[in-house]
Amino acid sequence: MSLDHTEAHLAAEARYAGNRVALYRQRMYAGGGDLRRLAELERVASGAAERLARHCAMTDGSAEDAGPRTNLAAALADVGERLSAPGLGRDERMALLQRQAELGDLRDAIALRDRRRAIARPPGRS
Repeated sequence: MSLDHTEAHLAAEARYAGNRVALYRQRMYAGGGDLRRLAELERVASGAAERLARHCAMTDGSAEDAGPRTNLAAALADVGERLSAPGLGRDERMALLQRQAELGDLRDAIALRDRRRAIARPPGRS
């Protein structure tokens, strides 16, 4: 099976990986699960989000990546909320801080790309 790396496919992959993390996190809250498995699922979700962000950075339309930007902002807010929860273990806190840094880097890369596009755009064109 050949992989289709279109934006829709990558967005679906990122959503699926994020949903798996959320479901496994619920399992952890219920008293089951394993921190190593959660870290692995978070790594997979992070990779999917990075692939989507790289693809969006290479495409031309700013309107096309409004959805991933919204998802990125929501993911950052979710991580911030989870970091403020009481009773986080050291490993969980480190995983959340790493995820927050990765999401912040993605946000900064998108902003930098948009600034470069604005500079490269001829005057009079929007």
